Amino acid sequence: MTDQPQNSSCTITCWGIAVLAGIAVMAMLMVIGDWDIVPSIFVAGIVALVLGAVLARFICSAGTARQDLEAVRAGTQGAQAAKAAATADRPNGTPEAPPSAQKVDTTPVGLVDAGAANAAVKPSKALAGQDDLATRKGEWKYENPGQAGPGKVIEEKSRAGDPSNSDADEREPEILVTPRDGGPDDLKLISGVGPKLEGTLNELGFWHFDQIANWGDEEINWVDARLTFKGRIRRDDWVDQAKTLAAGGETDFSKKKKK
Repeated sequence: MTDQPQNSSCTITCWGIAVLAGIAVMAMLMVIGDWDIVPSIFVAGIVALVLGAVLARFICSAGTARQDLEAVRAGTQGAQAAKAAATADRPNGTPEAPPSAQKVDTTPVGLVDAGAANAAVKPSKALAGQDDLATRKGEWKYENPGQAGPGKVIEEKSRAGDPSNSDADEREPEILVTPRDGGPDDLKLISGVGPKLEGTLNELGFWHFDQIANWGDEEINWVDARLTFKGRIRRDDWVDQAKTLAAGGETDFSKKKKK
């Protein structure tokens, strides 16, 4: 009820200022501009109407500050009403416990007992290749370097059944600094040996088929350790191919190569 008298008083004041401004404009037009009284009154009336409307609109109306204040009051009252309703729903009007007193479940989401999970999941039968994989798995040993820092884990790979990976079972094959009389053999007739790989073999001292034909597992390990692509000697069966070529025969690959 108090807002309406205040608005009326503000409006009257604003229109009074507008009327005074209109009178001042009329006087200036008549004195300085030498206007007649009728056009002076007309212009002064327009100025008073525009100025009064502007002042009343931006000064006396329920502006944003008053609206914000009312919104804050309404929000506070709404929050108090909601709290009162929540308290009324609990037995005996017991107030809600503060957040610090509420019990919080700190168990990580998705955390399960590893033992229970392992016990629940049991394969019905061995997977294909499982036994072979078990023979190739690495063995782990924990080594404590002392009190200076945490220990380190050293991986020791099992070499059983895979002599190509065993550094201890290496032996240097027969090596020639230069090829024998008659020139080197065309090692590219061996499947898997290209021009670049032939050059690498020549640099290592291998020029002839019979050299490769005499390689055993230890010699293959020695050469394989010095090639970029490991396992190619056994994969492409260089030794058997070299034996055939050294004896003067031909392999399927060498036949295609000569064509």
